[in-house]
Amino acid sequence: MSGYNHIVLVGNLTRDPEMRYTTSGVGVCRMRLAVTTAVRRQEGDRQEETLFIDVAVFGKMGEACSRFLVKGRSALVEGRLQERSWDTQEGERRSKVEVIARNVQFLGRGGGAPGEEASGSEAPRARQPRPQAAPNEPRRQPQPQQQPQDESEPPYEDYPPFEDDVPF
Repeated sequence: MSGYNHIVLVGNLTRDPEMRYTTSGVGVCRMRLAVTTAVRRQEGDRQEETLFIDVAVFGKMGEACSRFLVKGRSALVEGRLQERSWDTQEGERRSKVEVIARNVQFLGRGGGAPGEEASGSEAPRARQPRPQAAPNEPRRQPQPQQQPQDESEPPYEDYPPFEDDVPF
């Protein structure tokens, strides 16, 4: 029997997104969402629980996330869960579960309470627009950025963009 792997989260970014490129030139944006849920305990009181979820966004959507999202900004992420495993240099086996995003919607600004807008001092970081190629010039692919590999995180080369595996 085939399973169903779909997740939708709404939360705030805990840090600015980090953009990297695979060796084949595919952009991967990594970010972390803080997702808070209110639960009612047996005693009747309400308690908030916050989960910190790692998210990977591939391709053009990842580049847009890297460009427009900042720490504290709210986002809706839709995608699937995936477990990655790797070995450290010390020979330890590590694994983590993360969301591979299919779609990201940018929500309200700032890190205030839900529904609050950011003040002028919390405006998103300004980025310079990318230069446009002349109409008859071929488009250049982004060059992979060589950055030191953090051994606490596995490489992304083996993980292709989200493919819809639902049979209908």
